[in-house]
Amino acid sequence: MTGGVEGDDTGGPRVAVLGAGRMGAAVITGLINSGWGADRIVAADAHAPTAEALRARLGIEVRSAAEAVVGADVVVVAV
Repeated sequence: MTGGVEGDDTGGPRVAVLGAGRMGAAVITGLINSGWGADRIVAADAHAPTAEALRARLGIEVRSAAEAVVGADVVVVAV
């Protein structure tokens, strides 16, 4: 995504992905490869090392599920 949403000065909707395993990682990678900014994506996973590896690889934010959905415009459940 480039340019954001009309009237949105922050760069577009924020996406929270709950579940950072294979399915969640595929969704996040697809978003980033499509031009979505990593700064607009936050992920949560019950297995902290999985989420941290994704953060290190893609530069996304990682939080608990409860924290990830706060302020998100879109929530993807990938569990």
